[in-house]
Order: sequence, then C-alpha cells, then structure tokens
Amino acid sequence: MVVDKNISYYDIKNKILETKNKDIVEFYPIDIFDLGDKNSPTIRFVLQNNEKSLTDEEINGIITQVIEKLKDLGVELR
Repeated sequence: MVVDKNISYYDIKNKILETKNKDIVEFYPIDIFDLGDKNSPTIRFVLQNNEKSLTDEEINGIITQVIEKLKDLGVELR
C-alpha cells in the first residue's frame, strides 16, 4: 500500500482496529519503504478462526474489509 508520509502507523493501526473483525488475531508492521513524498508500509496479518479453517474467500474478504477501511486515510494499493 501507499500512504502519505504524514500518516503514521498508529493511524493505520486504529483504522484496522475499527473493522472489529474477530478473525484478525494480530497484525504488525514489517517494513516501510520510502517512495519520496509517500511511504509504502508492509503489514503482516495473523488471521485465525477458533471454530473452523478460513477459506481463501473468507481471507480475501477480511483483507478487502481492511483495505476499504484504510481508504478513509487515503491509502492506495501499490
């Protein structure tokens, strides 16, 4: 993803938490690439459902939900 440099990881973290998705067990930054006037952070997600295995479709839905929420911050996919 690509985000303005004035957007902190804290801002991104709070937007992800706003999804209140119970299958997102953990997430954390891996790296931040400097693209000049923008940054490209890499975030690792740990997804887990205690009742069943998540399907590819369910995982894609969770990530889509996160991406849609991050668009509130002006985040774009790279």
